[in-house]
Amino acid sequence: MLLLLTVRNITHMSRWLILACLCLLGATLQAAQPIKFDYLKVGSQTFSNVTVVGMNATDVYFTHDKGMSNVKLKYLEPAAQKRLEFDPNAADAAEKQHMQEDAKFKNSLANKVASAPKKAALSQKPVSSKDSLADPVSENSPLGKAAPDFSVDKWLGEKPDLKDKFVLLSFWATWSIPSKKAIPQLSALQKKFPQKLAVIAVATEPQDDVEAMTDPRIDFASALDLKGKSRFAFNITTIPSVVLIDPKGVVLYQGHPAALNEKQLQAILGKSE
Repeated sequence: MLLLLTVRNITHMSRWLILACLCLLGATLQAAQPIKFDYLKVGSQTFSNVTVVGMNATDVYFTHDKGMSNVKLKYLEPAAQKRLEFDPNAADAAEKQHMQEDAKFKNSLANKVASAPKKAALSQKPVSSKDSLADPVSENSPLGKAAPDFSVDKWLGEKPDLKDKFVLLSFWATWSIPSKKAIPQLSALQKKFPQKLAVIAVATEPQDDVEAMTDPRIDFASALDLKGKSRFAFNITTIPSVVLIDPKGVVLYQGHPAALNEKQLQAILGKSE
C-alpha cells in the first residue's frame, strides 16, 4: 500500500511538472515572436512592413519593404517607443559610456603613435606629387590600392558605361545639406568630361525618398545601395564622400567632393590619353 501511494504521488507530481514545462515553453515561444509594425515613422521618413531583428539600449535594427535600416530609439514616436520598451535613462547612460570608451581608445591610439621611435617614422620617406589629390598617412588608406567590388541594388535610370572610364562614386543622402550642395559641382564635372568620367550617386535610402528630391537635380547616374554593401566596402563614415577610381580599378582619391575641381580632374584625365 505504501508503495502504491508513493507511485501515485510521483505520477501526480510528474503531471504538474510536465504542465509547468509546457507553460514555460509556450511563454518562451511567444516571447521569441518577432516584433512587427505596419509602419514605423522616424522624423520625415516612414518605413513600411517593419520587422525588428535586433535592438539595444539606443538603437533598433529592422527590415522593411525597401531593405534594412537602423534608427535611434529616441527618435521614434512615443507609441513605438512604448512597444519597444525604450528606457531614455538607459539609452543616455549607454551613449555616455560609448563616448567615454571611444575617447579612451583614441587617447590610447594617440599615445602609441606619439611613443613610437622617430626612426620608425622616418624609415620610409613619404612620397607626394603635384598631381596628387591627397596623400596617404596610414597603411589602411585606400589610396593607390585596388578598389573593392562596387555593386548596387538598383539603378535609377540607365546603367552608365564604365568601360575605360574614371569612376567617381558619390555617397550621399537626401537629408544631408552638404550632400545637396555638392550635387551641382558633380553634375558640372559629368557634363565637362562625358567621355572619360562616370559620376555615380549612391544612396542607401528608399527609392521614393531619392526620387522625391528634385532640387538640386542630379544630372548623372544614380543608384540605390539599400543594404549598404558598397558603403561598407569603401568604409564610408561621413557624407558627402566621393571615391575616384581610375580605369584600372585603382583608388586615386577618397574624401569630401569639395577637394575635387575641374582643373585637377583635367590634369588627371589628360594623363590617361
